[in-house]
Amino acid sequence: MLRATAFLALASLAVAAGCTDQPALTAPPTHANAIVSIDPPPEPVTASVDGPVALEGFPGSTYNVAAAINDGGVVVGPSSLGGVEHAVRWPAGSTAPIDVGMGRPSDINNAGQIAGEFGIHAALWTPNGAGGYALTLLDAQLPSPNYSQAQAINANGQVVGSYQVQSNGEWVRKCFLWTPDKPNATTGTLTTLPDLGGTFCAAADINSRGYVVGASTTSKGDQHGFVWSPPSWGLPGRIRDLTPNGDPSYASSINDGGQIAGQHVTQTTASAAIWTPSGGQYVLTDIGTFTGLQTWATAINDAGFVVGWASGSNSAEFDAFFWQNGEFTLLPGTTSITNPTALTGLNGNSVQVVGLSQDAATGVATALRWNVTLTQGPPTR
Repeated sequence: MLRATAFLALASLAVAAGCTDQPALTAPPTHANAIVSIDPPPEPVTASVDGPVALEGFPGSTYNVAAAINDGGVVVGPSSLGGVEHAVRWPAGSTAPIDVGMGRPSDINNAGQIAGEFGIHAALWTPNGAGGYALTLLDAQLPSPNYSQAQAINANGQVVGSYQVQSNGEWVRKCFLWTPDKPNATTGTLTTLPDLGGTFCAAADINSRGYVVGASTTSKGDQHGFVWSPPSWGLPGRIRDLTPNGDPSYASSINDGGQIAGQHVTQTTASAAIWTPSGGQYVLTDIGTFTGLQTWATAINDAGFVVGWASGSNSAEFDAFFWQNGEFTLLPGTTSITNPTALTGLNGNSVQVVGLSQDAATGVATALRWNVTLTQGPPTR
């Protein structure tokens, strides 16, 4: 399997598309932060967008990405410094970066803990109370991985991600769950999660209840989104295939209500999708392709609002969108490739979204923040 690389549209987890004659999953998702606001606004509502606001990187940096935002408005992401990626924190409302140290952040929780990568290691940065961070390498308990990455962290400090090992002469990607000894602690226990029977598993998000989503290949090599539910009432944890009918899919994000966002692929479409738990099952809804030939939902908050991207036949053009109650709203970028990575819960009548714009020709990436205001009344046409 491929490890994370610099992207055209996004930089996160490299996706291994299943062997199928259906449309391929053409780009990996970035991850979303689990959100805690649960009350949706009255319907119908209209979304209006302010911004984007560019977040500064280090002087001279050409690669700056807003990877995640917590409910306090603190943003984290990577910025290059002298050709080396550093973890950066942008305080709420600020555009000025604060250097956390070498590494690549993927997520931040409300306690200020940051999950991501330190070199080839899945890593956790925990505020030490003195303005710095305690660094925990989460793969210390793993069986000789050659690479690992932490992709998401929930409110309690549980972290999910993936690692790569060699098995029977081939590289195998596994999903892991790291659980702290106590909430938000720097020590804990790592366990390998079950997969769907193939050689690839990528855990993308975890909610506050410990439910994990991501994608795994099946024994036939097809890539399907999954949801893993933690042990409960004496029963073991359980993994469920989100497209048991055989369609390729990817689960990018899960909210605290159990709704899942990602992409679903059929013979004719590749659409951003939402899976909603109902009666012990997950009901799949494709939300449409917006301005492109395909869409991907990268994040969902507890109000059910979704952000993602749309692309057409031109790989140098990606539109970012905010979706709510069946309506798409464009998130304007600064170049032709724009991708939102995460959003907050509702704060009054507004939601903050973060992401990036990237120049396809030069690779220059700019971290962005948008403010989306929601007002009652039908959308204007």
